[in-house]
This record gives sequence, C-alpha cells and structure tokens, in this order.
Amino acid sequence: DTHSQNHIRITSSEILLPRKETAAQIDHLRRLLNERAREYLLPRLEKHAAETGLTPAATDLSNAKTFWGVCRPHTGIRLNWRLIGAPEYVADYVCIHELCHLRHPDHSPHFWHLVNTLTPHTDNAKSWLKAHGRELFVLG
Repeated sequence: DTHSQNHIRITSSEILLPRKETAAQIDHLRRLLNERAREYLLPRLEKHAAETGLTPAATDLSNAKTFWGVCRPHTGIRLNWRLIGAPEYVADYVCIHELCHLRHPDHSPHFWHLVNTLTPHTDNAKSWLKAHGRELFVLG
C-alpha cells in the first residue's frame, strides 16, 4: 500500500510506502525485513527441527526469486527471507516442507504423507502462496 507522506510507515499489519519511494528507502526496508526474517524464520525452523527430529546440516536465509525454501543434505535448509510477510501457518508449512526433504528428497507420496502428518496447514498454505506469493516480491 502507499500513503501521501514521504517516509515508510510500518504498522502491526501492513507496510505503507510513500507514493514515490527512493531506492535508499527500499534498500533500508529490505535490510530491515531481512534482519526481522532472520530473527523470526530461523528460530521457527530450528523449533520445528527439534520437534520433528529432522535436523538440517545448517540453516540460513535466501534471496531467491523462484523458491520459498531449499533443502540440500550437505548444505542444509535455506528459507526465502520474504516469508516474513506470510502468515505464520505458511511459514510453518514451508519449514516443515523443507525439513521433510531431509527424509525424502523428492515429492513422492511418502514425502507428502510426512508433510501432512506434521502440519495440518498444507492445503491452506499452498493456496495462500499461490494467491499471494507474488505480493511478497514487491521489494524485489
């Protein structure tokens, strides 16, 4: 959303950009959101790892333009920092989805069974990402 003032305004439920934001303002907001994502998403991923017993080699954030998370056995799990803008159940779903790849590196029926066993939000989260995921890329 936009507003008529010349600064970025962050409330508990939205980020309001000025109608003509500067590159410096966008860079500042991107850095701020990346820091918040690190504080929010990585502990959430680690909590799910502890609860499920599925422990990645490492965890980090990504700046990917094409995926929400990636899991590789030797380098660990990376979550897209833009998930900071998604509802909690969506972030939880992506965490669980990537953790399940530690046991099943594919999208086989066994993989989906494990995902659905560990989170009740699979269908809703996938629908939310399909409907709203592009909105999370507004900051590039």
